[in-house]
Amino acid sequence: MNDKKILSAVSYAAASAVFSILVFFYAEFANPAEGEPAFSQISDTTAEFDIPASQFPQTGAQSCALVDANSGQLLFSKNENERLPMASTTKIMTAIIAIENKSLDDAVLIPKEAQNVEGSSIYLAAGEVLSLGELLYGLMLESGNDAAIAIAIHTAGSVENFCNMMNEKAKELGLCNTNFENPHGLSSENHYTTAHELAKLAAYAMKNETFRKIVATEKYIIPAREKCRERYFFNHNRLLRSLDICDGVKTGYTLSSGRCLVTSCTVEGGSFVAVTLNDRNDWSDHKEMLTFAASNFESVKIAAAGEIFFSYQTAASPKQRVSVTNAEDIYITRKKWANAPIDLSVEIGAVGSLVGDTAGYVIVNDEKNCFSFPLTVSGVQ
Repeated sequence: MNDKKILSAVSYAAASAVFSILVFFYAEFANPAEGEPAFSQISDTTAEFDIPASQFPQTGAQSCALVDANSGQLLFSKNENERLPMASTTKIMTAIIAIENKSLDDAVLIPKEAQNVEGSSIYLAAGEVLSLGELLYGLMLESGNDAAIAIAIHTAGSVENFCNMMNEKAKELGLCNTNFENPHGLSSENHYTTAHELAKLAAYAMKNETFRKIVATEKYIIPAREKCRERYFFNHNRLLRSLDICDGVKTGYTLSSGRCLVTSCTVEGGSFVAVTLNDRNDWSDHKEMLTFAASNFESVKIAAAGEIFFSYQTAASPKQRVSVTNAEDIYITRKKWANAPIDLSVEIGAVGSLVGDTAGYVIVNDEKNCFSFPLTVSGVQ
């Protein structure tokens, strides 16, 4: 077992036994009084890592966020919840929607709506036929606005329908300060996000293998063939060439948004995402942010999705036996080389009858920090 997976200096098997005892006790004897909360929700604290303020990155960005892509922990930020235009970083959502809903091998007949679109372009002509995969490389490397329109219409039948899909996905991811009015990011009054939510979106997208491969590609060639001319795409993300640990994600610029940039890195012990909105010095700021993250933090995997699993009979009437688990991987962020033990406990409350209902929390205490992760009903017997 990885020595980073420290469970109060005991094996996971022993920790599982602790979970079982706690669950048994609560299931058999707990019976909240009517009108009282079934269990107390322990909110995630703002993590403290004992890093001097002088060591944190400096940035002139209007807004920025640096997150651990595994745990979601916010590591450094400035005006991270301010709603701002996002320019072509919009295409992160465009790409992940297409990847999740269509095949990269799909033949896409370029519609007239994708011809002569304003801004950056891969110069599509109506009647050409490209694969969806080829269009995605044009979207993410060359930031083709015409590619965005072609992808949207192919995926959803219309740009309007595709934007609905984008906004539904944003809700699914809990992005409550994000709204999409187009698939490319050209300026629009109600097209906005925040640095923190854009970082969350990028962290989600980077979990997709196809997305990761595309945004890490520096050069892509579409060969000439019938109904498709030869094209060369070059990734606009300079950090792919100047910072060894960088592996994505997307650039963006309009007059109203200023320079926008989302980058990521993967190193031993962690993955991190940096976002700046309206930042004239974005390349140097991102290099500093990613280096800061890689040098100071690591992700510790507490449990894989479904690894914490048990069933018990509820105390409430009518009694029923339910299965409970962690639906997602559980990670926490630690300061690099920290060696204090990680303490786990579980808190179970009244359980609903629907799969997906919250049944309690795994509580993780790490030195000064306390984190809570939901346990959900996975089955009702």
